[in-house]
Amino acid sequence: MQNFNINIKNILTNIHFYIKNHILICIFYFFFIFYFTIGLHLCFFNDSFSIISDIFFDMDSAYVYSLSKTNNYLLILFDKHPLIYIVLRPFFLLFNALFNSPRAGTLFMQALAGSSTVCLIYTVINKLIQRKNISLFLSLIYGFSFSTFIFSSVYEFYIYSGFFNTLLIYYVSIFWNDSKPLKITDYLLLSILVMFSSGVITVTCIANTVLVFSLFIRKNQKFKNFIYWFLFLIILYALNFLFVKLGYSQFLVDTPDSTMPSFINTDYDLNSFLLSLKAIFVQSFYGLNTAIGRVHEIYNFEGLYFADKQPFLLYIPSLLLILVIIYGFIKNIKILKTSIALPLILITVINIIECYFYNTKYSFLYSQNVLPYLIILIGILFCRFSDKFISIFCSLFLLWQLICIIHILPFLERYLIIKTYEITKNAYNINDTLLISLIYALISVIVFGIIIFCLKKYILKDKSNSLPEDKIRFYVFAAYFYMIIVFVYTAMFKGTI
Repeated sequence: MQNFNINIKNILTNIHFYIKNHILICIFYFFFIFYFTIGLHLCFFNDSFSIISDIFFDMDSAYVYSLSKTNNYLLILFDKHPLIYIVLRPFFLLFNALFNSPRAGTLFMQALAGSSTVCLIYTVINKLIQRKNISLFLSLIYGFSFSTFIFSSVYEFYIYSGFFNTLLIYYVSIFWNDSKPLKITDYLLLSILVMFSSGVITVTCIANTVLVFSLFIRKNQKFKNFIYWFLFLIILYALNFLFVKLGYSQFLVDTPDSTMPSFINTDYDLNSFLLSLKAIFVQSFYGLNTAIGRVHEIYNFEGLYFADKQPFLLYIPSLLLILVIIYGFIKNIKILKTSIALPLILITVINIIECYFYNTKYSFLYSQNVLPYLIILIGILFCRFSDKFISIFCSLFLLWQLICIIHILPFLERYLIIKTYEITKNAYNINDTLLISLIYALISVIVFGIIIFCLKKYILKDKSNSLPEDKIRFYVFAAYFYMIIVFVYTAMFKGTI
């Protein structure tokens, strides 16, 4: 018995040692399994998301799924997501071929983007403040946030916006406190990353341009250099827009859709402002009580959305978080002038304004445009707090997030079962699909881990000792080269399926 206890203790010690020394790997695989399991459970075994949109919080899930499996042009997406055909669709094709299933391949991509963003959040915060405790807790808060949980598990474009935004700020953070001058390759890569993000979600271009402009100021670059960079970004964006037109010309239609409802808010009052704050500081972090009803006044769609009236108790965790953020701002006010926190504050304000002018009922859709920046800003403002305070406060906030997920997930499941039965007259067993989804996710993790190991061991072994900025340049340029290759063949063969 004593030997058994000693072995258990040794195993737990070794597990703790491995997690401590491979924290990024553990974060990535944990959240990948979590997102992919929930994604398969919600989306793979029912037909609701693949047939109709606006089921959850006005999300265009059916359009995203349709894009991944066909070349049919969807006009409703083009003004908001102009470059998704060249930025995202090549990878939809890749993973759909790998899984031989558009549903599984798309959900794999969603989970991959979400878990990678969690890792980037940890890396950026740790690089900026050198506090692993804060970095870990805030990356977990981001990973378990309702916004990340939903957009990483259900067909949508917004998690890719969050990923590219976080990759951009990671690249910017490398140079922020570094004396190395920017090179022409840095200009090019900054342009590509901004193009990727704004090509997925157009409005992100405003905040990301502010971030790059702040970097130029920090590096004492001449203003004309920023103008050159901005012109280069416009040319690059226009060129890729032309790629989309050429590659998918037979699917593109320029006739405006007159039935589209207006998403611009016309009631500019205090209530609208409070709703925009709620979308960013409450709905982004944890789920609230939901309601079922018509999502749009024009479209006769029944969907799930956050109830207009919520018990005040549900706002208390976010109110406490806001108070702690304000206190952290006061404690760090002397260093903000030279800190990257200043542009992050400006970006947060810009996103609040965008939510204010956007129809606030659906501002949750834009949460991934600001949440990664907000989490990193919180990490900087928390840097002067003690580890004990961070551990207690963040643990309680994480516990609240988990309670909210456990509370809302069964409700989402039941609603999807009802919608699937209405559409197909078929029902499925929740418990069976959850177990199967977990098994599928674990098998996928093992296969994916083997692929990554072989790539790093035999193909990318020369990159293992490279600097972070060199790795980013290599992978981003390689990804963009792959996108161009797919465009060339799409243009040649007209994307016929």
